[in-house]
Amino acid sequence: MVQLILFLFLITSCATQKVTKKTPEFKEVYNTTLELDWLNKAITVSNCTINLPVVKSEIESIKKFDFTSDTGLDVARKLYTLKVQVETYKTHWLAPWKNRVIAHAKDQAIFLNTRTNPRTMPEMVATLGHELMHLLGYSHKNNTNHEGGVPNDIENIFRKHSKECM
Repeated sequence: MVQLILFLFLITSCATQKVTKKTPEFKEVYNTTLELDWLNKAITVSNCTINLPVVKSEIESIKKFDFTSDTGLDVARKLYTLKVQVETYKTHWLAPWKNRVIAHAKDQAIFLNTRTNPRTMPEMVATLGHELMHLLGYSHKNNTNHEGGVPNDIENIFRKHSKECM
């Protein structure tokens, strides 16, 4: 009986070690000090999404992005290099042209406009991914046309896979 218990313990401990070595450490990229339910949920789902193996492999598989010489491998290596603080702000009602802005990024922080947020969870996760790419130095064509570029491509990947974390 003692031998059986020792044998089971040995098998369990070996199996646990193998899983631990193969599973990458969960990296918390996004954080906030605000106590807004919608924001904390978006951060939780975003941190889960960025840690999905399928997300990393899909990014790594991209051969070329617009507006940079970096490949998907280059972008994937940078994904976890920042710890980002997520904050909110509210545009002034006398500046209606600014009320359409969803978010912006600056100094290792992402600022979400509360006049346009919260939105659906996949859209929130996509926005946080998009803004993270700006913090990593990537851009798109211009502020009125977000087509192409790393931020847009990552936004689409995050939107697609965010449902796996909800």
